[in-house]
Amino acid sequence: MKKLLTISLFIFSIFSFSQDNTIINNLENLIDNPVDSIKSKYFKFDISKLQFFNEKNDTIFLDTSLTIKNYYSFNFLKKDDFHLLKSNNVGRFYNTLTYEIHKDNLPKLGYSANDVMLIQREDILFSKVAYPLTELFFKSVYSQGQLTDAYFTSNLNENLNFSLAFKALRSLGTFQNSLFGSKQFRTTLNYNGEKIFTKFFYLSQSFERNENGGLTSSSIENYESEDPIFDERSKLNVKFEDAKNNYQQRIFYLKNNFILSNKKNNSFDLYHVFDFETSNNRYTQDNPSFYYGSLASGINEIVDHYKLRTLSNSFGLLKDNLFFERLLLQLNNYNLNYFKVDNSIDSKVFSKNFTSFSVKAFKKIFNYDLSIDLEQKIKGDQLGNNFIAKVKREFSENNSFSLSISVKQKHPGLIYENFTSNYENINWIQSLKLVENKSVDLKISNSTFGDIDLNHSIIDDFFYVSVDSNSQQIMAPILNHYDRKIQYSSLRIKRSLNFGKWTIDNSIMYQVVNQNDNILNLPQFISRNTLYFKERIFKNTLSIQTGINFKIFSKFFANEYNPIISAFHVQSQKKIGGFPLFDFFFNAKIRQTKIFIIAEHINSSISGNSFYSTPESVYRDFGVRFGFKWNLFN
Repeated sequence: MKKLLTISLFIFSIFSFSQDNTIINNLENLIDNPVDSIKSKYFKFDISKLQFFNEKNDTIFLDTSLTIKNYYSFNFLKKDDFHLLKSNNVGRFYNTLTYEIHKDNLPKLGYSANDVMLIQREDILFSKVAYPLTELFFKSVYSQGQLTDAYFTSNLNENLNFSLAFKALRSLGTFQNSLFGSKQFRTTLNYNGEKIFTKFFYLSQSFERNENGGLTSSSIENYESEDPIFDERSKLNVKFEDAKNNYQQRIFYLKNNFILSNKKNNSFDLYHVFDFETSNNRYTQDNPSFYYGSLASGINEIVDHYKLRTLSNSFGLLKDNLFFERLLLQLNNYNLNYFKVDNSIDSKVFSKNFTSFSVKAFKKIFNYDLSIDLEQKIKGDQLGNNFIAKVKREFSENNSFSLSISVKQKHPGLIYENFTSNYENINWIQSLKLVENKSVDLKISNSTFGDIDLNHSIIDDFFYVSVDSNSQQIMAPILNHYDRKIQYSSLRIKRSLNFGKWTIDNSIMYQVVNQNDNILNLPQFISRNTLYFKERIFKNTLSIQTGINFKIFSKFFANEYNPIISAFHVQSQKKIGGFPLFDFFFNAKIRQTKIFIIAEHINSSISGNSFYSTPESVYRDFGVRFGFKWNLFN
């Protein structure tokens, strides 16, 4: 397969170059007449010449300012984590506080707790830069480790750009057997010619997670007793001391656009997308645990290792005319191979082949943007159908609205369909239904009232994992499809209020779940309020930002993390939440360097030992973390 990928990239590159002589000429000029734009006497720095765009060509400019959004995204995910509840160690897992609809309809391997931590395809940014850019990211952890991310991008010529990036994390944690480490490498290459556009990226990700299964019942009692001896969290006993999960994913993506006609209001493109993905997870445990039961007959060790290979080929045409500003017709073919790995030997469980067609259309009518996105399967029961219709209107820079209607289907994951553990009672072979979400989403952005997001969803055949509800000592997963409808509604309001140099940033979310049983469990209320002071000092050379961040969510039956399948299971025995989280932060920016100092959960010692990430995993204690984000323009 590695040879196939290498040959494919080589053939596409040769074919692309052979179709456009300007590429060869540009490469020859680059070699024969290199130009150093930085040393040129005509050089003038312009940040607008540093542009980034995703696969959909949405343009993103480099943000060098110091805003509250920078503080919210200064974390392992490098995204705002308002809707998530962190574990007691950096990056180990995230419990969810809201319900989110899956964006794609292709079956995945499973091990869904990793999904939120993965860099997704839509997160990959291609670059178009007039001069080299380096971005360095660093943040400390709680014990023995650090979080780093290094990014570099440059132009080989005006039309050819590349980037390299590597993010790594290691954190020992303060609880027994809670080590977490990750490595995430990505590289991109994009070429914009007169007749050909090429986008390529390679993404490799791996997570190493020591699994402790949460605290034992006696340790929970010791923790909640507030006995000072257990302030050293490593003295609290955990369920597993020898369990590990190793998750890996690799994605090879190549897209070539061939411009056949570039006339105004009558352009015509042909394109091909090659997408190859491998993902696998290996769960190991030195000794069997009574929480999962006994070993299967003839088995003397616990190694559950599954792998999925997905090869996608999409052929399409892109047409612009007087009626449609953009019309896309696409034929998709997916080939899935699912394996169980025994002693490093891949044993194929099954192979599937799916076919679908896609239609995407965009039309502007009276300043309203209308779009339709449809994927309809032709072959393949495990492939879902997708439909999204959206209307959008921008009245001014801070005033807009959008309304979207969607129907999405998603397979729960292939390990839930065919899985055999080395534990005797954890195995299943079955056919699963597709989870279907019908959703209406209204978003309003207003300079006076802020950002309002209103959503209503109806969920059919909701898939969930449970355990034996009669005993906390049994963690063997039980798979379920809920045979009744679940209705989910949410309202989120974001609004900032300025008082001179002081600002209070508010995000409030209200959720309602209508269901006959406690299946989809979420907090009814989530609030995050940040009061901060911002000023420029030392003759405007240093920007500072300091304040208090407060977050709270109402009590609810939070899901529990289940290590053997790296997923969360439903429980109805213990509620968590209702505890306030206060963080103090001091941020500064000088030139292109942003410095962050954060004192997390400063009220942990006075609020009582009632803060949890899951019913059996404690949330983070007080800790001071610092880091920086540094942009270098070469």
